[in-house]
Order: sequence, then C-alpha cells, then structure tokens
Amino acid sequence: GQARIPGLSCTEEDGSTSSEPRWDCDGTQIRAKEVGVQDKDQATRRYLRAMGEGTAMPEGEIDHDGDKRTLSDGDLVAISIEGDGPTTFLSLRGPRAAELAQEVEKA
Repeated sequence: GQARIPGLSCTEEDGSTSSEPRWDCDGTQIRAKEVGVQDKDQATRRYLRAMGEGTAMPEGEIDHDGDKRTLSDGDLVAISIEGDGPTTFLSLRGPRAAELAQEVEKA
C-alpha cells in the first residue's frame, strides 16, 4: 500500500478493500491478503492456484529467501512473507509479473 517503486504507476482497482487491496500497475495486477497459516509452502501454492483461477496445484519450485517464499507460473507470481502475525500473500499477474515481483520484494 505505501510501497513506492520508481517508474511504476499504479491505480487501485475496483473491488479493492483495506483487507484485500488490489492495484493495476501498468497492466500488471497486484493483489494482497493476510492470512494465518501453518504450512507456508502449501499455502503459497494454494494462493497461486486461486489467483490464477486454475484447478491444478502449481508444481514449480518455491524459492525461499529468509522470511519470503516466491512461486512463479508463467505470467503469475505468488509471494508470501512471514511476519510476527499473519502471513502476507501477494500475487502479481501480467506481462511484467516476474520483474515487478523482484521490485515489490525490495520495497
């Protein structure tokens, strides 16, 4: 919400709420959600599946970097970030999803 990425212009999408914000960033959609989960890897796979509106569980390799997990499937990327409370999930979908995922992780 408050993150700023140089050179990126985002507008809040219809249906965005404070608990599930949504943005359109130059044609790539970014969504966020906080959830309490036990199995972070499984939850990251489920979030990617839900955001991609598919039925098959994504099989790709989950990249672990400290408290962050990243899973990609084509033009869809899911990121989970552990905190002291609920886990924050982000999804990026669109032509710049992989590129913007790296920038979002830095922000």
